[in-house]
Amino acid sequence: MGNYNKQLRTIVIMLGIGALTAILGYILRIYLARTHSVTEYGMVYATLSFFSLISFFMDLGVSQSIVRVIAKYRSKNNLFAIRSAFLSVLFFQLITTLFFSAIFFIFSNSISTLILHNNNILFFRLMLIWFMTMPIYSLYISYSYSYEKPHLWSYAEFLKILLVLLITLSLDYLGIGIISVALGFSIVHILLFTIFYRDISFLFEEKFKIRFKIFFDTLHYGILISIGTLGWVIFSQTDTLIITFFRGLDAAGLYQVAIPIATTLSFFMLPISSTLYSTVSNLWFRSKKKNIDELCSLVFKYLFVLFVPMILIISLFSELIIKLIFGEKYIAASAALSILSWAFGFILLSMLIYNILSAIGQAKIAAKLVIICALLNVVGSGILVNLLGIEGVALSTLISGLSLFILLMHSLKKFIDIEFPITIWLKIFFSSAIFSIIIIILKRVLVMNYILEAAICLCIASIAFITCLYILKVISLNHIMYLKKIL
Repeated sequence: MGNYNKQLRTIVIMLGIGALTAILGYILRIYLARTHSVTEYGMVYATLSFFSLISFFMDLGVSQSIVRVIAKYRSKNNLFAIRSAFLSVLFFQLITTLFFSAIFFIFSNSISTLILHNNNILFFRLMLIWFMTMPIYSLYISYSYSYEKPHLWSYAEFLKILLVLLITLSLDYLGIGIISVALGFSIVHILLFTIFYRDISFLFEEKFKIRFKIFFDTLHYGILISIGTLGWVIFSQTDTLIITFFRGLDAAGLYQVAIPIATTLSFFMLPISSTLYSTVSNLWFRSKKKNIDELCSLVFKYLFVLFVPMILIISLFSELIIKLIFGEKYIAASAALSILSWAFGFILLSMLIYNILSAIGQAKIAAKLVIICALLNVVGSGILVNLLGIEGVALSTLISGLSLFILLMHSLKKFIDIEFPITIWLKIFFSSAIFSIIIIILKRVLVMNYILEAAICLCIASIAFITCLYILKVISLNHIMYLKKIL
């Protein structure tokens, strides 16, 4: 275990910053949900979903593939090739972004009204600036991963949401209204590039010549990754667009209340996933396969201990969580939230396995599986949204996410000698069942303030959960002391 102290410390730092980022993100969402209508709230996140979906075509996977390319040239200490790779990717992304931006600006009225059901054309065009400036932010993120400094990404994400929040609050206070959030997004990438320019200034210190072999190597593997990336974009963004198209912005607003709560786990998974991708890529090029096996086995062994109780808490207290955070008018999203909490648990675990496969050069296999399950989700969502509403879309996401997790686990075992701890996972699920039963019983027995009731339920159930894990030898005092040493 001692060999992985650096990675564990990085993950812990990113978890802390990620938690702060999540809090700021919730503050922004809560502010918008409570000070603006459900329709306006839905408009903000439907527009974000639209541009996030289109950003796939701006990137084509090069932001991820460049990490492997830079790992290769760092091992050879080839600074010229490194600079050429970074700047070639930047220019490629700028060209594609400007191309799409020109089309969206010309047809902004039709796209905004017919697809997004939004008559606020100014809002759409301001968000278009956010889309246009994505490449300069993407450059810094690629740098942080390529140089095994994923914590820099955490700092950047924290500052991004902080700046958007502060700009939104300030301009909304002056009476600008919902346009304030669009203005915040429109300038945030430019501000961040200015703040972090010093870290990447070495890329611009000398004239560079595009080496097409390096660029096309990056693009070739990027396209393979992009097939999988498209799948993740479909998983995360098309649900809202489908709901917007078939059910309108009010339904989209409800769904976008459930989504950020259900994806709370992403703030814990993304640091782990990004650190693993960067580390595994570098270990692979150094032919340290045994280290990869050990590291991956260690992560999967204890990941369920973190995830399962959090999913259960969100699922069992979905109505209370929505009521406390967003208010009574969004409680109709509670059933969808209960389903989505499990759906995104499986999706996030699948993303982890996908990143490992991509890091060892197996992006093509992983991408095929992601695309198949993502398309399954689109078809299922399109059918079930008309039958069951937003709950049907959530159910389709759960079925697709679980299928993808099983398929990717099977694929990973073909390339890495990893032992998925099925026995330990079963013990965790047994302990989780005890956790759930205790909460359900206490919720029926206790009659008091709902916040105090939830606190008592969680306290007693958590003690029982940890005790079960200890008795079943899933955790031990040695594990606790080791984590304390790392922290």
